[in-house]
Amino acid sequence: LGTTNWKQYFISRGYAVIKVNTMGDFNSEGLITVGDYNEALAMASVVDWLNGRVKAFTNPDGKVEVKCDWSNGKAAFNGTSYPGQLSLMAAMSGVEGLETIIPEAAPINWYDYYRAGGSVWAPGGYQGEDLAAHMVYCQTRQQDKYGWGGSVSAESLTKPTLETHNFIVEYIEDMRLLEDRTTGDYSSYWDARNKAIFADDVDCSILITHGLNDWNVKFKHAALLVEICKENNIPWKAIFHSGAHSSALGYDGIDIYDKLQGWLDYYLLDIENGMPDAMPNVSIVNNATMEWEEYDTWPQEDNDYTTFYLNGEEGEVGYLSHGAGSETEVSFVDEFIPSVPAEDRVDVFGALGAGDRAAGLTQWENLIVGGDVDQAKLDLTKDVTDRVLFLSAPLEEDMRISGTTRASLMAKMDQAGGALSVMLVDYGTVNSIGSIRNNTTIELGNGSTTGLRLPVLSDTTAPFKIITRGSVDVQNPNKSGEIWLDCADTNFVPAYWYQTTAIQAGQYYPYVFDLMPTEYEIKAGHRLGIIVYGSDARYTTRPFNPTNFTIDLSESSIDLPLVGYTVPLE
Repeated sequence: LGTTNWKQYFISRGYAVIKVNTMGDFNSEGLITVGDYNEALAMASVVDWLNGRVKAFTNPDGKVEVKCDWSNGKAAFNGTSYPGQLSLMAAMSGVEGLETIIPEAAPINWYDYYRAGGSVWAPGGYQGEDLAAHMVYCQTRQQDKYGWGGSVSAESLTKPTLETHNFIVEYIEDMRLLEDRTTGDYSSYWDARNKAIFADDVDCSILITHGLNDWNVKFKHAALLVEICKENNIPWKAIFHSGAHSSALGYDGIDIYDKLQGWLDYYLLDIENGMPDAMPNVSIVNNATMEWEEYDTWPQEDNDYTTFYLNGEEGEVGYLSHGAGSETEVSFVDEFIPSVPAEDRVDVFGALGAGDRAAGLTQWENLIVGGDVDQAKLDLTKDVTDRVLFLSAPLEEDMRISGTTRASLMAKMDQAGGALSVMLVDYGTVNSIGSIRNNTTIELGNGSTTGLRLPVLSDTTAPFKIITRGSVDVQNPNKSGEIWLDCADTNFVPAYWYQTTAIQAGQYYPYVFDLMPTEYEIKAGHRLGIIVYGSDARYTTRPFNPTNFTIDLSESSIDLPLVGYTVPLE
């Protein structure tokens, strides 16, 4: 189980809890391989031990056996983030005795963690990181003794020999080359870390939890896991909370501890308590009301793709329609740090310390979205040469987005490389998401308690909210028009992810790509904004040279998965 509170709660109620270190972690031997089938076998061995099928020992020498004579043979896995994906790896092994897993904010396809649309796309907050660096971070068996850093005490580790250390270093260097930051393309390296490939073997239920505002392990991973479960008839339920990269355990409003205990009591102790039917299929926090809502599935069953066409003239703010796009071209230039003269960039964006970088990224977003580095000076009429903006009229009714937005752009560039990106923006006064701590107290056992957080809208407001975004490598045009949702038969991998094309400057190419899936409500009176731009300061790599983009609006559109939306008369 992934959190201290869970462990204490369930131990006090008669459960046994095991903390497992995967390969290469802490005192476990071997290598961190990050999401390939080796980790499935490693996690399965724990369940095998619980069922008496393999032996365990107090140390690698194998002299003192530890017998498991207390288990009923039924097991569950839980964890948040990397431990969450270890829960999934256990399930992908199909090991007998694993009855259910509860992965939280778990990576499903590691390509989606570090890539998007054939482009390098960083996890939120970790610009420049990649899978090999993740291996180094998680290979705690190596830390300290050989200067790898980290918080693990050198005295607490069974230290590898120098020969083993050198072998691990060579392995990680090989992984660094195979991850291929040059093209960003999908490959056999990433395919080995796509859990959709192993889903046929899953023989347990899955309770998925994920934050709708998680831009580290992005919500696309939860959306992908839902589709994998549907495709492979895996029993599943989902809890989608309003937080970022965190556990669902601390959220109030859905009796989460009672539900989780009922879930485990049913699957591990065979107690007939109404589960799993007593658990709603999908529980979601509405971003506009902060109230929990229940649905039969996700995306919502009655969502319908609605096409928004792009209209406008060069140098003007464009508008959205449902008829057709303008017979015009519009352009922008990708200089990464937009609309700020080079001599002023250090003053505006800081000197690249951690705090300065964070402030600089926020200023970049403010400028791209709001026309000024100061969010309070929102000016949508301002000419921002680094993007093109298209606005809807003020909405006459609430607009609910449920699912994956599809962007279709016909674009040409004056360079043979770069990134092309799209944002959806909610323009209107938006309250930030907060929580009331210790709204409800939970007895953990042994006299300890914990408080739950009730999601609320805070008094802090902003003039806009970025709903979702996505990017594609311009060397990965998509003639088929298929995105990952269309590709269940290829493990949700569309062909354009691995088809780098030597594009010609000045020639138009079709780009069809997905934005990160979401569940989001735009309030009536607000305006929907669609921004087309180049590289994304938070996620993509930086261009080597300024790149001029031209978009043919007559062949460009955005398809939004909307619930109950009425197309207005035009």
